[in-house]
Amino acid sequence: MLGRAAAVALCAAAALSGCSTGGDGVVDAANGGSAPTLRHLGPTGVAWLVKWRRWNAHAADGTSLALDAPPTGAATSCATLRSRVGPPADSRLDQVWATAQQECASIQRLAQTSDRDGRLSAAELRTVNRIHDTAERSVRQVDSLLVIGQTPPVSTDPADATRIDPRYGHAAERIVRWGDISGASAPQHISVRCYGEADWAPLAAEQRIFYPKFSVDDTIAFVITQMPQTEFLSPAVCNGLDRLEAGDRPTDPGSLLQLGTAVNALAHESVHLTGVLDEAVTECRSVQLIVEAATSLGVDTSYAGRMRDAYWKDAYPALSPAYRTSACRDGSDLDLDSTRHAFP
Repeated sequence: MLGRAAAVALCAAAALSGCSTGGDGVVDAANGGSAPTLRHLGPTGVAWLVKWRRWNAHAADGTSLALDAPPTGAATSCATLRSRVGPPADSRLDQVWATAQQECASIQRLAQTSDRDGRLSAAELRTVNRIHDTAERSVRQVDSLLVIGQTPPVSTDPADATRIDPRYGHAAERIVRWGDISGASAPQHISVRCYGEADWAPLAAEQRIFYPKFSVDDTIAFVITQMPQTEFLSPAVCNGLDRLEAGDRPTDPGSLLQLGTAVNALAHESVHLTGVLDEAVTECRSVQLIVEAATSLGVDTSYAGRMRDAYWKDAYPALSPAYRTSACRDGSDLDLDSTRHAFP
């Protein structure tokens, strides 16, 4: 069972724009896959990237490249590149290290040649452009090394624990299309990523090191602002969705709650992609859309309603206060179907 207490803060992070914590109904069974699908740097490699990131934030600071002054601050930062960052032990990071050195060479050249007259010569402008291009290249290099930046294979086979599953993407798009009808601006094509435990744990470890205040340890699903067409689902969530896709329709209360939690997580992140950031509003909408999401996965309306009711009764009241609101009721502004006179 995943913890809940720390999850409230996660969704306000710059790295995480929305997440689902699952209440007490999170699916216990993890999506399998003992062998990882994606590449993992490990704690040492990610820790090196943290040092690089701190250095790069200063070296590539736009104010350091202002037209009215040479980049003295960035040049000073470059002078400490080797002592504060140093060569990586992991050879996969060699390109990032080489790019950082190239960026520094350009910054130091600009600092030495700038005439401080408030204008850039053609040569200086070329150097500034080269610095920005190099900085962008280093960011792309880093993104390709982190688990979150790697694109899983496309598959609908649950044996491929880490995958992009088009079935769940179509379900997310159905929720997102509802968001467009409501006047929100939302992407038309959604990529839903399932992660096996062998890849989810390293992803969480990377986030824990790279964004120590806003890790994904206490979430079962999330979206990030940098990838506004992508949902990230934990092994627990995809295990529940896979069970539904396989035709599993258990009727015991615990199973209804677990499967309802998985579908709600998919709906919750889809609502975020319509532009809704407030977690309580998002959760109120997603619980009302469990039936919509479930039927798009082939679940009959009656069973989908039972999952929704189980989630509303047993999971919603146990959520963190940040995910609940007294306005989530029949006839309120958050009621998606005021003609139904039933809630949710």
